[in-house]
Amino acid sequence: MKTKKFKLGLIAKIMAVAVISIIITAAVLVSVSVMRLGRTYEDLIVEELKATAVHLAEQLSDSYSGDWWIGNDGNLMKGGKNVQTVFEEELDALYQKTGIDYTIFYGDTRYVTTIQKKDGSGKLVGTQASDTVVKEVLQDGNEYAATDLNIEGYDYFGYYVPLSNADGSIVGMCFTGRNSEDVHATLFKMTLSLLLTALFIVAIVIAISAWINRTVSGEIHGVSESLTSLAGGTLDAGVDDKIVRRSDELGVIGHSTRDLISRIGSIIGKTKEMSTELTESGAELARSSDDASQAATQISAAVDGISKGAVSQADSIRVAKDETDVIGESVELISENVSLLDGSSEKMRVDCEGTRDALNTLISQSKIVFESVHTIAATIDRTNQSAKAIAGFTDAINSIATQTNLLSLNASIEAARAGEAGKGFAVVAGEISDLASQSKESADKINGIVEELMRDADESVEAMRSLSDNFDRQEQQLDMTKESMDRMAEGIAKVTQSSQDISGSLNGLQEARSTLNRIIADLLDISGENATATEQTNASMEELSSTFQLINSDAEKLRSLAAELTETISYFH
Repeated sequence: MKTKKFKLGLIAKIMAVAVISIIITAAVLVSVSVMRLGRTYEDLIVEELKATAVHLAEQLSDSYSGDWWIGNDGNLMKGGKNVQTVFEEELDALYQKTGIDYTIFYGDTRYVTTIQKKDGSGKLVGTQASDTVVKEVLQDGNEYAATDLNIEGYDYFGYYVPLSNADGSIVGMCFTGRNSEDVHATLFKMTLSLLLTALFIVAIVIAISAWINRTVSGEIHGVSESLTSLAGGTLDAGVDDKIVRRSDELGVIGHSTRDLISRIGSIIGKTKEMSTELTESGAELARSSDDASQAATQISAAVDGISKGAVSQADSIRVAKDETDVIGESVELISENVSLLDGSSEKMRVDCEGTRDALNTLISQSKIVFESVHTIAATIDRTNQSAKAIAGFTDAINSIATQTNLLSLNASIEAARAGEAGKGFAVVAGEISDLASQSKESADKINGIVEELMRDADESVEAMRSLSDNFDRQEQQLDMTKESMDRMAEGIAKVTQSSQDISGSLNGLQEARSTLNRIIADLLDISGENATATEQTNASMEELSSTFQLINSDAEKLRSLAAELTETISYFH
């Protein structure tokens, strides 16, 4: 019996990739966290030891006044006080509380310390510090931190701070340290916690992936089974509603699969109906082919009659074309004469319009001149009246001059009577007499001018009267001439309109002639084509009969194909 080879499904492969990625990510994160955590913890230990060492140095310096020195009994002294025992007790108490080791150096030698010897024989008192520490702290006066100290075979984290006297001279050191095993043990516990947490998360992810794989794979198998049933010809295979109701891609696949099965079922059903109709259509096509074959024989006979009629029709059309050509020549001659008449009438119309415009201008100018003549006559009449008035005034002037002359004469007589007293008055009377004489002469001249002016005015009035009569007659003649020109313009307009109407009719006749010629030419072509077509139709009808025989054969094949299609579609049920 062959064992079935195990294969991972698509979802299982995706979940496996996701889980492996998470495991790799967790391993990287744990590794990085452990390294960073180790460095950080070591930095914190060093900071803690630094704070403790600095605080211890200050505490020791402030506890007792005075300088550091070594007594005769070899004990550590501060000022005048033996502080070795006191400091040992205090440092032991601090060690019990904090787990930090403390050491007080005087010079490079340990005098007080909480560090035990490796063999258990007591504390590590009287031993020296390393050369590196001595140089950094005692000689250079610096604080010194180390994470790789080896004291009595133990690895330590340590911090050294210098001790000074009041004058600032460095006489010793304070040391605080932690055993590296304690630090590493703490780091190991932290690393283990991180590792366990990562493993727990990975286990949860694996469990969730397995659940998703089992759930989704089952639903995918359901869709696959529906498609397999469809491939087996079952059209009523359905998809579980639980899969269709999903809101993810699997739900879309389920919905699409259900639609696919429904559409294929609809298509197959319609194909079955079409197959039945195709069978019936094949039989109908065979019957129609037989009927068409008989009709083709009858059409062939009718085409022969049409061919004879087409020849006779072509002869009649040729005769009609000759008659149409004669009519066309006559129409062209009439059209040329009408064109000449149209040009002459148009020229007459333009000339008549010009004459009418000239007459209108002449009548307008005549009216203006007539009005001017009347104005001049009125002016001359007024001038005549003014001359008569001036003549009256000259008579008055002559009368005044005569009276003035008499008055001058009387004045001269009276001046002569007066003698010497009237000489001045006589001179005035003489001047008045001269003035009167001059006034009379001037009045006579004005009177002569006025008489001449009156004669001229009378002659001008007579001339104006004659001119006015002539203007009246001229205006009557112009009005009669204008009426004649208007009647002539109307006649020319009618002639022009008639010419245009005849021209338009001739154009229409020319177009009708052209159309008729085209129709006759087309009829000739059609008659020739009909004759040719009838011959071709006879040949085509013979070919058509052969074609109908082929159609009968193809219809039989179509029925066979329809039966085969029906049998093929019956696979789906």
